[in-house]
Amino acid sequence: MGAMRARWSGAWAVGVALVAGVGLGPAAAGAGPSPGDGTPTPAVTASPPPVDEVRCGDTLTGEHRLTGDLVCDGVGLTLAGSVTLDLAGHTLDGGGSGVAFLRVEDDSEDDEAAATVLDGVVRGWDYGFRERAGGIGPPGNHADGVTFEDVGVVFRDENATILGMDVSLRDSVVTGADVVFSLGYPARALSEGTRFERNELLIGGADGGFEFRDCVMVDNRLFATISDIGFLTLLDSEVRGSDEVVSPYWSGATLIGNTFVDNDVVVAASGAGRQVHGNTFAGNGLAVGAGMRWWIGWGDGPNVVVDNVFRGNHDAIVSEPGADLHLGDNVVTGSTGWGIYAPGAVDLGGNRAWGNAREPQCTGVVCLGRRS
Repeated sequence: MGAMRARWSGAWAVGVALVAGVGLGPAAAGAGPSPGDGTPTPAVTASPPPVDEVRCGDTLTGEHRLTGDLVCDGVGLTLAGSVTLDLAGHTLDGGGSGVAFLRVEDDSEDDEAAATVLDGVVRGWDYGFRERAGGIGPPGNHADGVTFEDVGVVFRDENATILGMDVSLRDSVVTGADVVFSLGYPARALSEGTRFERNELLIGGADGGFEFRDCVMVDNRLFATISDIGFLTLLDSEVRGSDEVVSPYWSGATLIGNTFVDNDVVVAASGAGRQVHGNTFAGNGLAVGAGMRWWIGWGDGPNVVVDNVFRGNHDAIVSEPGADLHLGDNVVTGSTGWGIYAPGAVDLGGNRAWGNAREPQCTGVVCLGRRS
């Protein structure tokens, strides 16, 4: 089993000089026993305790630190209850199969139990974190400063209808995954400061809330396929080279302060509510679509598209008949198709459009041209 992370500890030895009938002498405080010539003995600092080696197949609880690279098969490490594992810059390699971290409950019945993996590389596994089926799994699964390379499913919850994984992924890198998040209901996932590159699917097979902050997504084929009670929040991030970013199946999506470049579809047409504010869209196929409401329930509401910049997309803003679309303060230029085609939209004013291939420059709202 692994050992607690080494901590330095030590203290100065305190000598007590007993002077017959007098008590403490003046040299007694803060010095070690004198060798006899009046010179205090130097303080002694304790050595750090040794770190136990973590081996393939170990079950870990508490705090642990890897001391070298590991190449494992089957289950790499089982994380029971509350665990912190510092990879310390090392690599946990599965050789192309198996489970890197199998998450199980321990006997503590700790409702706050969480597993945290820090600072290293996880490479070549079928699964990264995997909660096995049966019962309610531990609530927290966190990675900070971890690079996942060629892992089939990075976070996988077998309890698809009981309790979804609670995941955070910070300052990490994920490349070459089939699916990054495959979580149960109600899933909760936060990604912050993380780079996703050349993955097939970021989110699949889950409902719940997914939030991405300050992330970079490059050449991931699909952002998500998700059922009708999922919520996406995408903030201050960059998304390039995806087939589709916001699918029509999200019940709600909020996109604020992002940059979308060279994607086929950024926001697919949907009747569910979307808040699209302060983003830049450049070189995409369809930047923003809006569809007619087709159900009443979670995420029901208008598509509000305000204060965005659209440059050189094929179609910038296109809505279907009956869509509940509100437009204001958008600037649309250089589309090879439509600038704004939004019959029946709610005009919040301040929209501008020029240099788009199809005329009129705007349908459904009043647009001004280039500022003089």
